[in-house]
Amino acid sequence: MKKPDAHLSIARASLERIAQTLDEPVSTFFTGGEPESREVETLALVRAFDRIRDPQARARCLTFVTAEADRS
Repeated sequence: MKKPDAHLSIARASLERIAQTLDEPVSTFFTGGEPESREVETLALVRAFDRIRDPQARARCLTFVTAEADRS
């Protein structure tokens, strides 16, 4: 079992990569005001994806999201 500090380090690194990919500062995920709908949806997607432990399920999710993004 991972130590809590290790889990936080992994979560921090993941959030930094997500923010970089979205070209947003990490602070975007922690705004104090009323977040915009897109930000709320992005954060919900990230949180749900983070709960998926099965690598194949994560791959299916990425394939689906990528396909939907390409359709836009």
